[in-house]
Amino acid sequence: SGMGWPAGEAIKAGGTWEAVARSTSSFSFYVPHVLDAESFSAIPQVMADSISIILPVSLTGAVNTLVSVYSSHETGDVFPIRESLIVDGLTTVVAALFGSPLGTCVYIGHPQFKAQGGRFYYSFYNWAAFCLLAVTGLFATVNAIVPPYAIAPIILFVGLAINHEAFSCTPEHQIPAAVLGLFPPVADWVVAKWPHGQKPPAELAAIAHG
Repeated sequence: SGMGWPAGEAIKAGGTWEAVARSTSSFSFYVPHVLDAESFSAIPQVMADSISIILPVSLTGAVNTLVSVYSSHETGDVFPIRESLIVDGLTTVVAALFGSPLGTCVYIGHPQFKAQGGRFYYSFYNWAAFCLLAVTGLFATVNAIVPPYAIAPIILFVGLAINHEAFSCTPEHQIPAAVLGLFPPVADWVVAKWPHGQKPPAELAAIAHG
């Protein structure tokens, strides 16, 4: 597959040495570069074509930071909300100048990480590891070694943590609305997994699009 994993039954035994060997061909040192003038000139067209995606994703990042900071307050770690949002915005702008399409936000799960002994160096080590993998091209090697189903539990944990915190701070009379809010993403996931060559029911597709 594109991730360096063999298709079919072989995936159960893990990645192949051939895939790992191919992935090391991208090993080098990549110096970050600011976007060129042509990339900047394309911003208006990209905004016009994708504004319906950009705004919700940006709002989600800001809301995620607010929820994460408030959850840290519940554990006794009071971080300033204004500072968190400003730093998120500045780092997002700087990353965008170098071509990153991803916004910065405070990572969810502060109470869980703190309960497991995570402190400042937990985030520091994550930052250092990501920088090392990014500037050396070793993400390809990680993709060739780590199976997708090993990452799935982490994504599941993040989803459970987000829903737990969302429902814990939702007034009881608003919980039905919160549950209804889960319908579109669940329907979108079902549509994404729908067998190729077959159209999903129109009602399901409508829910998936909100």
